[in-house]
Amino acid sequence: MFFCGIDWSDREFVIVIVNEQGDTLKSFVVVNNADGFQELVNRIRIITPDQDKILISIETPNSPLVDYLMDEGYTVYAINPKAVDRYRDRYRTSKAKDDFFDAMVLANILRTDRNRHRPIASGSDLLRELKILTQDRETFVQTQTKFTNQLRSCLKAYYPEACRLFKDLNSPSPLTFLKLFPTWKALHMKNESQIIRMLKKHRVNTPSLLKKILKHAKTSVIPINSVLKKTKARQMVTLVEQLALLGEQIKTYDSAIEHLLDKHQDKDIFLSLPGAGSNLSSRLLSQLGDDRSRYQCVEEVRPLAGTAPVTKQSGNYKNVTFRFGCRKAFRNALQLFAFCSLTRSQWAYHYYQKHREMGKTHNHALRLLADKWLKIIFAMWKKYAVYDERIFLADMVKHAMNQRDYVTVLQSA
Repeated sequence: MFFCGIDWSDREFVIVIVNEQGDTLKSFVVVNNADGFQELVNRIRIITPDQDKILISIETPNSPLVDYLMDEGYTVYAINPKAVDRYRDRYRTSKAKDDFFDAMVLANILRTDRNRHRPIASGSDLLRELKILTQDRETFVQTQTKFTNQLRSCLKAYYPEACRLFKDLNSPSPLTFLKLFPTWKALHMKNESQIIRMLKKHRVNTPSLLKKILKHAKTSVIPINSVLKKTKARQMVTLVEQLALLGEQIKTYDSAIEHLLDKHQDKDIFLSLPGAGSNLSSRLLSQLGDDRSRYQCVEEVRPLAGTAPVTKQSGNYKNVTFRFGCRKAFRNALQLFAFCSLTRSQWAYHYYQKHREMGKTHNHALRLLADKWLKIIFAMWKKYAVYDERIFLADMVKHAMNQRDYVTVLQSA
């Protein structure tokens, strides 16, 4: 068996290949392009033509080289950079390091401790596309939130009345209003019929909102410096245009994600979850995957999802803390689903409320609920079963798990 460690950068990759005894067989550098990728594969084939006889480790799962090697049939491990940093102390007590040393450490991690690491799951092309789309969508949603906060800050500086008109600035009505009336003066110069006609033309026709806008047009406002008003109005227009564009693009992502989810064989499992919807179902599916042999029990998944706390114990000292090292996308999706389930699942609401009454914070109680949901989702995933709340509640009573809290819920479900 042979082990290949790759220290990556934007321009080149440093490669070290070792045997089972830890002897370095090859060390070289390839450039970060198609020719470099092919050179790496050619050099590996000189050592062994069998892809199953060599394991490859690198610090990132997101690289064209990783995709290329997996397409060639090689098994690739993504090693957490923090883990690599701790493994360095095994080979060198000083803080000195270089790229070849790091590549050697990566190769030896698989030689000595590969049972403690998991290879990157290849998965189907459908699942891979779904995972990338959901992650990109979340990036755009975060950007949307950032622009919304900037817009609110901008309006507070020169047009605070607009903030009081709309609770949610990131929706079609406030964005349309701000485009039509970027300042209070632009609104005040129009009479009621003109304002209503302009707004209705752009599909802002909610009676209660129109009434609030007309009332606002008649009130006096805080005098604002003309220079500040002019400059901030320009910033506001830019932010509104960006938010409108992002909103449209996110809708196209939602359609593409829903279309892909509809093609996947496990769609019914995740869509049956109360309050999940297409987006959350896709995120949970893409994180858990569709390879049932990858995880044997839920305890292997809990640390990845961030629901298993970290216990620090020594002698009489014991402390349980929040887990930072996990898949952030998995944890975010799972906790968001737990929050959405509060209004759709009776037991979930009671479970959350019970922990809140025990003095736990909202986030802590939500993490505990997410951990509970993960165990349910994993069992469903393993058995190819859809969610049925009555079956779950009956199972809880059967095993005497918080029977007093849930028996009334079971009777009313």
